[in-house]
Amino acid sequence: MDSTVAPYACLYLRVVLAVVALWAAAAKLLHIPSFRKAVEGYELLPKWAEGTVTILIPVLELSACAALLSGKFVAGGASLLLVLLVLFTAAILINLMAGRTEIACGCFGMTQRISWFMVFRNLALTIMTTFTIIASYARHTFTQSRWLSAATVMAGLCTLGAAALINSVSSLHANMRRIGASKIWAHLG
Repeated sequence: MDSTVAPYACLYLRVVLAVVALWAAAAKLLHIPSFRKAVEGYELLPKWAEGTVTILIPVLELSACAALLSGKFVAGGASLLLVLLVLFTAAILINLMAGRTEIACGCFGMTQRISWFMVFRNLALTIMTTFTIIASYARHTFTQSRWLSAATVMAGLCTLGAAALINSVSSLHANMRRIGASKIWAHLG
């Protein structure tokens, strides 16, 4: 990728990620009661936090969208989106590993059930987001060899991150079953 294409590729990624964040936020804000039920369905939060999280997630998605489109806060917006994607993926993985596939995702359409496809979709979005962060720090001055190096590093980091996430989710799931996490949340709520 030469230096004349790189800025356009970065702009394209920013716009795609901003549209994804906007679409996700709009779907949640237009269907707040359904999104609240989806948040409750994951059974990962104490009852007292579910209402706040129901409002906070779309606000954070809108913030990421605005930052990505601003041109000045691209790394911040992409980083925020990356954190959200990792949290969403962890929530989906925990429930998939528990065999709970009947849960509404709460993603773009409130009726869509969680599945392994969503894990892979989020992984693809995570790669795009990571690439956007790297490119925003590089200020579009990558040469072809630097793009290849950045892509190699990013692929390695994503692979390690995915392995760590799967390991963490597996451990968390085992510990939650062992200590009866629902009893802990009931006590805190």
